[in-house]
Amino acid sequence: MIPIVLWIFKIIGIVLLILLGLFVLILAALLFVPVRYRLDAVKDGENGAFCAKGRLSWLLHLVSVRFSYEGEVVCKVRVLGIVVYDLAQKRYSKDRAPEEKEEKKEEEEETGARRPAAPDSDGQAFRQENEAAAGTNREKETAERANREEEADATGRNQEGDEEAARKEQIQEQSRGNEGLWKKIRQFCRMLADKLTNIRYTIRRFCDRIKQIIEEIAYYKAVFERDESREAFLRCKKQLLAVYKNIRPGKLKIALKLGFEDPAATGQFVAVYSMFYPWIYHTILLEPDFERSVLEGTFFCSGRITVFVLLKAAWILYFDQNIRTFLRLWKKEETEHG
Repeated sequence: MIPIVLWIFKIIGIVLLILLGLFVLILAALLFVPVRYRLDAVKDGENGAFCAKGRLSWLLHLVSVRFSYEGEVVCKVRVLGIVVYDLAQKRYSKDRAPEEKEEKKEEEEETGARRPAAPDSDGQAFRQENEAAAGTNREKETAERANREEEADATGRNQEGDEEAARKEQIQEQSRGNEGLWKKIRQFCRMLADKLTNIRYTIRRFCDRIKQIIEEIAYYKAVFERDESREAFLRCKKQLLAVYKNIRPGKLKIALKLGFEDPAATGQFVAVYSMFYPWIYHTILLEPDFERSVLEGTFFCSGRITVFVLLKAAWILYFDQNIRTFLRLWKKEETEHG
């Protein structure tokens, strides 16, 4: 009995070790097998057409993504050569759905039009109801006409009373003219005093704001001069450089034909290009056109990205104590919380 149990445990252990080995193998492949990319683009200056195509592949094309642009974006994702995602097919299905709904609605309308109409059994009752409603409407119109006549008479009487009240009010305003003049003078003096007070407060706030800005500049200058901040910047520089080396294209070729309407502008651009020519001559080729305005050329790049390098840089930057201290000081959490 015991040998059988041990044999079963042995089989289970072997299966678990195989599964663990597969998991470690897949994890290592995800981390250390690079993702390769390639991008080609062409810009035609004569008709203004722009087209581009690219490709991403991983683990000997076990997973591949192909995309292109020629007026619209086309993208396909394949796993083991089998298409698992097709943007063009998805777009076609989405565009086709409203058409199918409209066709179905038209079929339902045609089916409803073929159905026989039900006999009008309530025609006489409907006519009687219409006659009763017409009589009621005539009575309402008569009552509304009488109300409008009464309102017109009341409006005439109100206008006469308003004219008499206006004459009385004009007489009273003339008698209060002198009092209103002194009141306006007092209001102007009071407003002038308030304006002067507001100007004084504004100047004081402006001075306080300048003082606050000076204190902020001095604080952040002290933060940048700390040893922790310097170490944080050096660590960030090192990791960002490693990330750049990881994602930068291994091959890069740009052939550009460029011209402006003003030949002087083209010459200035060529002068700037000449300043950097010793470093970019093997990557960027420029053909100037001094006779017409044109922009055309080709672009090609290819390279690879390793996920482990990106995760390593993110891990180091996230858990670095100097970077955390610098961020707390930048947000002033260090001084607020002691």
